[in-house]
Amino acid sequence: MSDEFVVGDAVSYRDGASGTALVCKVVRVMPAERYGRYYHIRDLSERFERSVLGDTLTRIAPEADNGAFKSSGGTS
Repeated sequence: MSDEFVVGDAVSYRDGASGTALVCKVVRVMPAERYGRYYHIRDLSERFERSVLGDTLTRIAPEADNGAFKSSGGTS
């Protein structure tokens, strides 16, 4: 089974149809289902969320997302 992700994690998602990899942010964690856990992710260049299985995601280091998902307030 895949790693557990939490809201705010930067992840890489590889689209099976086009084969392109997107750097996305986890925006919602869904309850576990029979085939695994689904996550809602969003790429900043898109206007929609994707619902994907955790098996299709790879956690990336915070510095690898080029600060695209850096919060505007608070401290790290």
